[in-house]
Amino acid sequence: MEQRELTVKVRNNTGKGVARKLRGEGLIPAIFYGHKSEPIALSLNPTELKKIINSESGRNTLITLKFEGKKEKERVALLKDLQLTPLKRTYLHADLYEVLMDEKITARVPIHFVGKAIGVKEGGIEQHSRREIDVRCLPGNLPDFIEADVTNLAIGDSIHVKDLKLSEGIEVLDPAGDTIVAILAPAAEKVVTPEEAAAQLAASLAEPKKEEKKEEKPTKK
Repeated sequence: MEQRELTVKVRNNTGKGVARKLRGEGLIPAIFYGHKSEPIALSLNPTELKKIINSESGRNTLITLKFEGKKEKERVALLKDLQLTPLKRTYLHADLYEVLMDEKITARVPIHFVGKAIGVKEGGIEQHSRREIDVRCLPGNLPDFIEADVTNLAIGDSIHVKDLKLSEGIEVLDPAGDTIVAILAPAAEKVVTPEEAAAQLAASLAEPKKEEKKEEKPTKK
């Protein structure tokens, strides 16, 4: 599991006016909280947060918070929520949830599909039923992603949650029988019989033709 540092600043004021002022200064408001910690209002640099989100671990990156100008001890957090503007998708507000390294956490981990299925080479269709699963583990064991190798899947084969290979200490919270990926047979083209073709032709000939609109001649004065 990747771990990154993020410098944050404690702020004493809250509210929409304060949030607008922060954004005008190139920062965004944030809140840090946990089941064993009092909430702390923060401000942070959205560009630095974006670098973390765009890393290989994405939102599952463990973030070490370094408090600027305060004697607050460093805390470890996960990005719990991120508010974005509808169109430009710029960051508006971030929720950071405290992580204790000796306590298990729940997280959603992406699935990476590797290989090219035998069934796809034979003309089948690879259908992904889900691209993420929910897991529970200690923060240090949280994987960046989970691989699902589809190489040996023939048409009609599938991979289920129970088939995923996970490291020790990782508990999957999704139902074991849920399908992750399946190789479907190609859709067969419908063959039109001569009788059906004749019926379709007869129906088209039987349709009444629309009367052509006669051009009106200008009346002589």
